[in-house]
Amino acid sequence: MSTLKKIETILLDPERKILSGKNELKENYEKLTETIKAKRTNHHVCFILGLDRFINFLEQECSQDKNEEDNENEEDEEEECLEGAEKLEAIIKQCETKKNFSFIIVDVASKMKEHNYDEWYSQNVMENNVIWVGNGIEDQYLIDVNAPRKEVIDNCGCSFGYINKKDKTILLKLLEMKEKREEDE
Repeated sequence: MSTLKKIETILLDPERKILSGKNELKENYEKLTETIKAKRTNHHVCFILGLDRFINFLEQECSQDKNEEDNENEEDEEEECLEGAEKLEAIIKQCETKKNFSFIIVDVASKMKEHNYDEWYSQNVMENNVIWVGNGIEDQYLIDVNAPRKEVIDNCGCSFGYINKKDKTILLKLLEMKEKREEDE
């Protein structure tokens, strides 16, 4: 339990599921980049809620930075602007060298599957270490379900889910999740 005190979290929420302010994403992204540059020994966990929107945010940040630099220094050499996915890959590589960062990506399976063949995704995402929340684990092809079919409850509701780690799939009860009525799911 004492090791939990040394973990710092950064929430990047372009979907505004938790954070509602317009500038909170930008501020937290700046916090991430400052943390990467700093020489800290604490472990950092970065949550990305909405992968595609975060990649789009990175592209917009690059465009804005480039426009600001163009207005200030028109004579200086232009710095190459990376696309959003390339920028995310660069961030991940910087964090790999520090060895004290973890990323948790929260998104629907269909959006994650779109990145399945991206280089940064295939090199960094551990597909067999996931948490699936709610119904539909049997209806998807992103995660290998390693449990006998009779043990998998496909219609488990939003207050249950599955943890899939290496060679095991285990049903779990999620705390603080209110069960919605059937028509809301």
